[in-house]
Amino acid sequence: MTAFHRFCQEVCIVIQQAGRLEETAIYYFHNVPAEGADEQVLERLEEKKLFPVLDSILPQITPLKTGYLYEDPDLLSPIALEEVLQKYAADAFVVVISDAGAVRKYYNVVRLLDTISFIKALRAYTLNYIWLNPLPKSYWKDNTAAQIARHVPMFPLNREGIHQAVNVLRGHQYNLEKPL
Repeated sequence: MTAFHRFCQEVCIVIQQAGRLEETAIYYFHNVPAEGADEQVLERLEEKKLFPVLDSILPQITPLKTGYLYEDPDLLSPIALEEVLQKYAADAFVVVISDAGAVRKYYNVVRLLDTISFIKALRAYTLNYIWLNPLPKSYWKDNTAAQIARHVPMFPLNREGIHQAVNVLRGHQYNLEKPL
């Protein structure tokens, strides 16, 4: 995501200014919003494939509230994830900006597990969340990003994607392949 850092920073500034929001919090993470989901749940997958989907174990994935987000883009000022969720996520609109692993062009089941576990924790506070991916959809194919997009409203970080994301946050219907 380093290549998109400046661009994402500008998007955050625009969100703050255009949204005229009373309070906006911006936090940073490396690779996944939270790490440390119970990997033992992966042993319960029905099919042992090279690129497994987690559909059969989704109900068994527990919310992940441990870990840290960072108050600065250099990831030097950690703050507990649970503290951020309690303070800012309750009934809030949450926008995650990340390539979801698409830039690496490979599938990482642990990254997928950690992300789903984080989203489950987030859902305890709000159902108003979307994911903006700085890479076009064509880059999501056959990697972790494609799998995350099956469970989370993910849009490319372009004009059309932002328009769709705003509509979802406004309450418009969005069909996910496998909702959490």
